[in-house]
Amino acid sequence: MAILPMHGPSEAGGAASLVRPLTRRRKKNGALYVRPAEIETGIAAAYMRPFANLAQDNAIASECLLHFARHFRPNGPSSSYEAIVTALLERVDRQVRGRIGGIPEHRRRDVRERVRDELLVRLVGGTDVLDIFECRFAMAIRTLTIDAIRHFKRIDSSEVSAEALVPAESDDSAEDVMGAILFRRDGSRMSEAEIKVELTRLRPLLTEKQFTAMVAVHYLGLKEESIDPDEVTAEKLMKITGRMVRIHLKAATEAITKHMESGQ
Repeated sequence: MAILPMHGPSEAGGAASLVRPLTRRRKKNGALYVRPAEIETGIAAAYMRPFANLAQDNAIASECLLHFARHFRPNGPSSSYEAIVTALLERVDRQVRGRIGGIPEHRRRDVRERVRDELLVRLVGGTDVLDIFECRFAMAIRTLTIDAIRHFKRIDSSEVSAEALVPAESDDSAEDVMGAILFRRDGSRMSEAEIKVELTRLRPLLTEKQFTAMVAVHYLGLKEESIDPDEVTAEKLMKITGRMVRIHLKAATEAITKHMESGQ
């Protein structure tokens, strides 16, 4: 079955009329992003093909797979949709692997997971930033990879002490420390910049999954899980269950507490 809306394509425009236009504008001159002609043609041709077969075609452009991953998210489980997302993420992983040979081995998985998560959060959130990816997917992934490498280089070069987390004379519990990520001592909410500083200080204490869970729930303000299939949640962002999100949050709290108690 071809990928057509219920009313079908217009005879005049054919499949090309189904391709959704990009809406993001360039910061430099305000012009709309425009897909390369070959990508536009490839997406239009894919509309006439069975949805279930797209993920199996190694010749189809990544920009094309992304287009369908963005605009054909089902309300319930769909093996065809999951196959497209999986194929796209496998391509991302292969590209990232090709650029991280020069970084420490223990950070290679972290970089790959971070790039993957950065793409997924944009996909789940429906941001028009993905218009850029639909124009030049490889370039966009390369940029995310470079950003991820720099991110972990900053982490590995930083030093974190217990005093950086909470004053030595404080009686704060681990939950207080987690709360301090969002609020000052006087109870007023921190600015976004201040929150980012606190997260940067905490990051070296946590695994990538623990940190992602903490950012999703305590910084982005997402629910751990939800019965609403359209709501963006931590479990959707991380592609794990709500129970696993809570396990990572608990582990993060324990890691912070242990560090504080050790007096390092």
